[in-house]
Amino acid sequence: TREIRVVGSVESEVDPTVNVAHSWKIYVYTTNPEYDPDQARRAEEDPTITYTVDRNIWMDQTQFYDITNSSRFFTRADSPNMVIKANVLQPSKDFKIRLILTVGNGDA
Repeated sequence: TREIRVVGSVESEVDPTVNVAHSWKIYVYTTNPEYDPDQARRAEEDPTITYTVDRNIWMDQTQFYDITNSSRFFTRADSPNMVIKANVLQPSKDFKIRLILTVGNGDA
């Protein structure tokens, strides 16, 4: 994959005298570890059984991708921008990138 630049934005007013820290989370659309295909099949065959566990979910994979690794990512706590270096993400997967703002004493 090619290098990806992500530009975050703050949609509400933040007091310029308050400290704001930016961090990121990476989510991957993947198989839900709580999904049980046998239970899902039973529920499909028997209308009296309800099974509501999704087969796939957006799972937080921030730790796996290690955003703190500067050979893979470039971020700064004082900037809402991120660079994901080439060949870090797999083109066969679906990703969501979320910007987290920590304002002042930690209220996001």
